[in-house]
Amino acid sequence: MRKFYSIIVTALLTLVSMSANAINITVNVDDPSRVSIYTNYGSTLLDNIVAGDNQLTVNEYESVQIKAKDNAFLTKVVKSMEGAEDTEQYVSNMSECNIYISKR
Repeated sequence: MRKFYSIIVTALLTLVSMSANAINITVNVDDPSRVSIYTNYGSTLLDNIVAGDNQLTVNEYESVQIKAKDNAFLTKVVKSMEGAEDTEQYVSNMSECNIYISKR
């Protein structure tokens, strides 16, 4: 039983010691006046959103949240990753989408 506990403690210490890795992502926006983009689970608002590609760096296991402004709707959000098929993301009430960031 003691050996079992030491294995669990070792596994927990390994998980705690893992550090988050920064991931560069591109958010392509067609009309920046109609959306707000947040990172870090909604705590950081991105400034200076432009039409087209917007480059940002997010830590792995965080999220990017895209919200439609008043009188606007999100019709479609697609997540593209190198080496994987594009996947359409769930848009809640045509107004917001949360994308979980992971290298996998």
